[in-house]
Amino acid sequence: MKRLSALIIAMAVCTSLGAQTAMDRYRDSINALYNRHRTEVNTRYANFRDSCNAAYAKVLAKAWGSIEGRAPIEAPKEEMRLPEEVLEEMRNPEHQIVRTQEAPTAAFSVQGIISSVRNFFRGLQPPEPMVKKRERPEKEAEKPVKEHSQQQEKPLQEDIGWTSDPFTFDYYGTEMKVDMAHLRDSLHLPSATPANVSGAWTLCSRPRYEGLIQDCLALRDEYKLGDWGYLQMLRALGNAAFGEDSNESTFLAAYIFCQSGYRIRLGEDEGRLMMLYDTRHSIYGRSYWIIGQRNFYTLTGDLRRVKTIHTCEEAINQREQPLSLMLMDEPRLESSRSKSRVVRSVKYPEMQMTVSVNENLIRYFNDYPSSQIGDNALTRWAIYANTPLADEVKQQIYPYLKEKLQGLPADEQVCRLLSLVQPRHYDDPETSLVYGLDEKAWGRDRAFFAEETLFYPYSDCEDHAILFSRLVRDLLGRDVLLVYYSTPGSTAGHLATAVQFDTPPSMGNGNAFRLDDKLYYVCDPTNWDPRPGVTMKGMDNSTAQVILLQ
Repeated sequence: MKRLSALIIAMAVCTSLGAQTAMDRYRDSINALYNRHRTEVNTRYANFRDSCNAAYAKVLAKAWGSIEGRAPIEAPKEEMRLPEEVLEEMRNPEHQIVRTQEAPTAAFSVQGIISSVRNFFRGLQPPEPMVKKRERPEKEAEKPVKEHSQQQEKPLQEDIGWTSDPFTFDYYGTEMKVDMAHLRDSLHLPSATPANVSGAWTLCSRPRYEGLIQDCLALRDEYKLGDWGYLQMLRALGNAAFGEDSNESTFLAAYIFCQSGYRIRLGEDEGRLMMLYDTRHSIYGRSYWIIGQRNFYTLTGDLRRVKTIHTCEEAINQREQPLSLMLMDEPRLESSRSKSRVVRSVKYPEMQMTVSVNENLIRYFNDYPSSQIGDNALTRWAIYANTPLADEVKQQIYPYLKEKLQGLPADEQVCRLLSLVQPRHYDDPETSLVYGLDEKAWGRDRAFFAEETLFYPYSDCEDHAILFSRLVRDLLGRDVLLVYYSTPGSTAGHLATAVQFDTPPSMGNGNAFRLDDKLYYVCDPTNWDPRPGVTMKGMDNSTAQVILLQ
């Protein structure tokens, strides 16, 4: 019996070992297949990049042609100015009473509908980097340098790939780190001659600098920088490594941006290197150059100066893409919280926001270029309105507001949010959003991202429309239009919103726009009357233009 038991156990062990051996063989075959595929992919990337860079270096070495600059496209000269009778109502908030519904009017047909601005970019392929992206190891930037260098047992050799030369730089108060691979010791551009630039391109194309590009791409994704933020990050890196807007700094930003899949061209002006970037936006107040029927803007120098420059017009590869100024996410910058501010409704005191914002993000927004898509100036507001609020701001105000809105009828929810956002004309920035003209504060018209309206002491109608549209979409899940009113024979304009309701609001007078069989009721975040469906005095819905937001 004991012998039989031992035999059974031995057979079981053999069977188990056999199964384990088979599993090991299967696992090893899968790993080998994966490693072979990864090697093939990396080889294709390397061959593609090497061939493109080698060919482009030869093109750069040739004489550059001259190209004439174009005068800047100026921002619309509009004053977001309210009628005097509306301002008078603001001065007397105690006279403002929420009334019930008045006689409804017929819905106005939309005169100038602009479909969702984001649709403009859906046909645009995202930039495809010329290097294989790799995941940035978690908290890699915080590891001691010694720990990383200990992994290299052999001395540094030419073109061995990853090296250990960590370089730290500041980007809007956020510490960032990349592996420079000793590029600072090698890259020199005393003048931007074709031969010098070609040599710099060949130098940076060596495999040892691929890790630098991969680091930059990882930072772009990790901090949600978007295209414009990424370009500015590369500029900050170059300035920290080589000096502000030096030839070497400009070249580094242009090279990495190009290797990241974006369309750039290099130019020269009196010995200074210029980086020209392509975008489908028309950026206000900046001169530009047309290359291949595309508008290119300069990263550095006098942004308004119209001049003839020398440039290499050839493309490095056919996959390159223009940058987008749309922000799908807000940059995840290191937090530097501002002083806390309370915004409270006069009509509904329980409706309030206690909020502080990230001043690093405010600095970032202050440098963000204002632009439009194509020839339509109305699209400039959609870029601001479609940008989401930062998570840290949402966490401060959304839970409380959701609690105060819960269970209320839809029209009253909108009414209360309107009352919260509508400005006052008296100087009480501690408890309300105070109306003020951009011309007095900035010397020009300047739209705000939503955080900026919560930060700066004064704001105007376009700023309140942008903030209100963000709150309604996030808190109530309702579709929103931006509504633009122009004044014939005047430079004055006004921006409001319209909110989609499934059933007519029980308050207000029923002013609405009809779009795709849906009714959007006028909700004016600057009017003294917070009822949905009420148009500000002096505004004509029959000639208004609207923008559908997402």
